[in-house]
Amino acid sequence: MIGSHVFPILIYALEAVTLSLSEQKQLAICLNNLCRRIFGMHKWESVKPVQYFCGNLDFVNEHNLRRLRFLVVIEQCIMMLCLTALITLCYVNTASRPYV
Repeated sequence: MIGSHVFPILIYALEAVTLSLSEQKQLAICLNNLCRRIFGMHKWESVKPVQYFCGNLDFVNEHNLRRLRFLVVIEQCIMMLCLTALITLCYVNTASRPYV
């Protein structure tokens, strides 16, 4: 339930935003408290085992992983645009030369 409904809503498009460490910690606390409430845990109990056995990373690491993947895709798009512009520029330059 958390992984399929709550977590995606909580982190929707966060990879496009730079969060400070304190903001990451606040969101992690929110998600951890949600896990504690669902599984009937006390505030002093760690939710890391629950996250581990559910196959999830903690919020800070999940956010960092998603951010890294997002930046890699952006870099690939920029590289593709640069390559397309270079090819277009080379084609225009060769097409505009008069034949000798």
